Amino acid sequence: MPQDPQQHLRMQVRRFWQQRQAEYGTIMVQEAFHHTLSDFGVEVEHNVFSCPDCWWEDREVIYCPWSWNHHDHPFHECPGMGQDCC
Repeated sequence: MPQDPQQHLRMQVRRFWQQRQAEYGTIMVQEAFHHTLSDFGVEVEHNVFSCPDCWWEDREVIYCPWSWNHHDHPFHECPGMGQDCC
């Protein structure tokens, strides 16, 4: 068992995914994960180009709160690309 709790959790989720995948198939498991995460307000994919709440300001994207790149999102990831961030 890994010392890092995050790595341990990822291994557990991976094992769970593989078990469900063998039982139900990839598409059904993907849809179930997607819907379950959505139930908790977590977007798996966010397209800033089609989102009406994200916009461009000069050369910078202003991300809406649904984007992982928005600084208030619970799973925020700094986008890089020379933009100011956290």
